[in-house]
Amino acid sequence: MPWKTRLYSFAERYLGIPADTADKLVWTIAVVVLAVLVRRAGVWIVSRRVDEPERRYLAVKSVSSIVGFVALALVSAMYGVLGGLKETA
Repeated sequence: MPWKTRLYSFAERYLGIPADTADKLVWTIAVVVLAVLVRRAGVWIVSRRVDEPERRYLAVKSVSSIVGFVALALVSAMYGVLGGLKETA
């Protein structure tokens, strides 16, 4: 049995979460973890390349904002909040 099927059956049986909601939850956690890793990599790169503290602060803030916006857009599109991005049949 694949791990996703086992996870979804566990969530449905013991937590009362339907399989489609558990799938969205798993993908949301994956997007958040990926966003944190990308942000940390971006901050590391910026801190190694930029010497002036003022410019470093702005660069780190920009990297964090961009990564956060992209992660929010991905999760919002996944849940159908952004209606223009979701294809309807």
